[in-house]
Amino acid sequence: EAVERIALNALPACIREDGIVGFQYVNTVSAEVGESNCFRQEADHDARALIRLARGCAAIVSGAVMACENGLTVNLYLPGKYAVLVGDSLMIVTITQQNSAYSIQVHCKQESRALVQLRVPSWAKHAEITVNGMESDAGTDCRDGMLKIDRVWHDGDVITVTLEKSLRVLDGHHQGKYVMQGPVLMEMECKPGTPWA
Repeated sequence: EAVERIALNALPACIREDGIVGFQYVNTVSAEVGESNCFRQEADHDARALIRLARGCAAIVSGAVMACENGLTVNLYLPGKYAVLVGDSLMIVTITQQNSAYSIQVHCKQESRALVQLRVPSWAKHAEITVNGMESDAGTDCRDGMLKIDRVWHDGDVITVTLEKSLRVLDGHHQGKYVMQGPVLMEMECKPGTPWA
């Protein structure tokens, strides 16, 4: 879940048009660059941050959909196309998103039996799974945050995962609070001159 937070919150924040923020506020009601309560980043911070960002993106994507014994596991619902070797067959998995629903389309040259494990995040109050538009019984076997579908897959089969994205207020650093909707950190715009706290 920490990787999911990084992928959906930290990475987009790092590649905004206004660039990487060069300083960080520290537990105070007001802060200005150069004050003792504000850390300034080193001169090569941007270059080092971009290098780490590139490595992080590669690591996150490589772990989103992985091969497991007798099948594959969807760890992160990141839109994209993933190739997974299942037994002797190659399965191509395409993930797309529309609001709270994730569509996982399976492509394979020949039908094959495989176990597909779908991660159910702790933030999801409810998960609904369908296969080719028909309700799946995968919801009855949710152990360790995983829903499991063991069946014969055909080219073009579609799994739809709908996750209820609850709104939560969580404790942050130094008595702070933050609001998340599902895996996404909510933010409020502060206009110039407004105390950021």
